[in-house]
Amino acid sequence: MVIDDIPEIKKDCGFSIIETAISLNYGFATLRGASQLVKECEKYPRAVFICRHDYPEREDEQDKNLVQFNCKSIMNIIMIAAEDGTRVQIKVEGEDDKSERLALRLYSALTCGDSVHLDFDRFERCLIRSD
Repeated sequence: MVIDDIPEIKKDCGFSIIETAISLNYGFATLRGASQLVKECEKYPRAVFICRHDYPEREDEQDKNLVQFNCKSIMNIIMIAAEDGTRVQIKVEGEDDKSERLALRLYSALTCGDSVHLDFDRFERCLIRSD
């Protein structure tokens, strides 16, 4: 992996936000992957959300249909019903280094390809090697 693969982190209304498509072989169909995600988010003292577009009929309606799910609840994670390729936003409350780091760790997990063994550390390993 090269450093260029690191996504853009946007700042908006007190949140660090990454937009991506989920790249997990079974989406959020495994309880193990969902529980790993919840455990990671519970370490962070502020709000953490995954938002998905609720089946917009037209491209210009996507923002109107954004549904937000609390990442500290396993039921919420499962309710996302996100399959491989589903477009989502990762929203972490805060615009500091800690919120950016968690947003990047969640991005790493949601795009690692393996629904059972989420890889939160892909980018951290990449950054350490480049130093």
